[in-house]
Amino acid sequence: MEISDKRGSARLIDAYRNRGVEIDEALVTRLSDSLDEFDIHDVLIKGTPHPDLLRAGFSVSGGDHAAKVIQNVLDLVKDIPLAEIRLFPKGIPWPEVFNVEVTIGKG
Repeated sequence: MEISDKRGSARLIDAYRNRGVEIDEALVTRLSDSLDEFDIHDVLIKGTPHPDLLRAGFSVSGGDHAAKVIQNVLDLVKDIPLAEIRLFPKGIPWPEVFNVEVTIGKG
């Protein structure tokens, strides 16, 4: 059975047993290209000699931009078992800016 044919929980266990997700240049390039129009900051890549964690944070203005970022990231990580997207709205009572954090790999 292919990993992609398994339930999410089985994919998670497989990823854990196989040491998570290896972060390679192709993955970083795809993420960078899909988010090219946004200012990415707070980048963390961990793991020696082969990176297995990538975390990037950035801010976007407005809900439309936040939705576009999330859709771009979801398209990128749909086949990666250990991926997380966090969205933090800033502004009360109506958010004007959204902080988005993407984590790929084991943390």
